Amino acid sequence: AKEWAKLLFTNLLIKGNPTLITSAENPIWINPVGNDGMATAGSGDVLTGLLTGFIAQGISPFHSACMGTYIHGLAGEIAAQKFTARAMLATDILSSIPDAIRVIENAPAPERRSSDKLKFDYIHTDIGIGIARLDILE
Repeated sequence: AKEWAKLLFTNLLIKGNPTLITSAENPIWINPVGNDGMATAGSGDVLTGLLTGFIAQGISPFHSACMGTYIHGLAGEIAAQKFTARAMLATDILSSIPDAIRVIENAPAPERRSSDKLKFDYIHTDIGIGIARLDILE
């Protein structure tokens, strides 16, 4: 992903589970949120709409991709809880975006934790619905 972003002089978003986002000057960002029910017609259009909306608000394309992908994936998780991953449609993801934003806004404060076994420190943020965000500390 990093090599392609450099070759193409662009931000690169590789949609999948997990989704990868990178550019020549940014690290690879891995979004683990989402599910196989999001592999449906129109799901990419919903993601593109989110990214375009953030860019139109003045957010950088790279940060728009990171935020939009996360919100899109979280909306997919919420939609899967409502409709099951097998039955959900792109419109279900779209209608779950306000719920995803609400979950993020109401997330508890991050806590610093350590992994003795793996020998690293990280910031743990419990997002809800069984999803946590981990930011590795160097």
